[in-house]
Amino acid sequence: MTQTISIAGTPLYFPTSLATGVDGVIVPMSPESFVELASRVAPDGALLFAKRLIGAARKYHRELRYAAINRQRVQLAKLCLDRALGDAPDIVTELRAARETIAAERDAFVDTGGGRDRLDPYAVPFVERLDRQLARIDAALSSTS
Repeated sequence: MTQTISIAGTPLYFPTSLATGVDGVIVPMSPESFVELASRVAPDGALLFAKRLIGAARKYHRELRYAAINRQRVQLAKLCLDRALGDAPDIVTELRAARETIAAERDAFVDTGGGRDRLDPYAVPFVERLDRQLARIDAALSSTS
């Protein structure tokens, strides 16, 4: 069984039951309860849960009794990945916000020192590091535009 935490903070298990049919194959969940389970997975744990589901499907891929459950594991992992990617923040917006914060820190630091030439020698590496961070962010923003 693969475990994660629900939105409410309670544990969720997949498969919910290891009941077997007459032929010895583990009975899969109904489609309605399957989709309902996917909607109860906490968004911050969706990626880890998807990884665990895929790992379990890979572990039992040769066992015929797990065939239907493995199919559902992969489908549930896909639903979790889609949900996690849909909830992901916009990277360009985050880069712009980070650039503004770093630029403000650098400007405040340099202004208090009276310009780059009059900085304390111990502060120069700090300002240079901020300059490198700004250059990397600018390069990333220019490649996304």
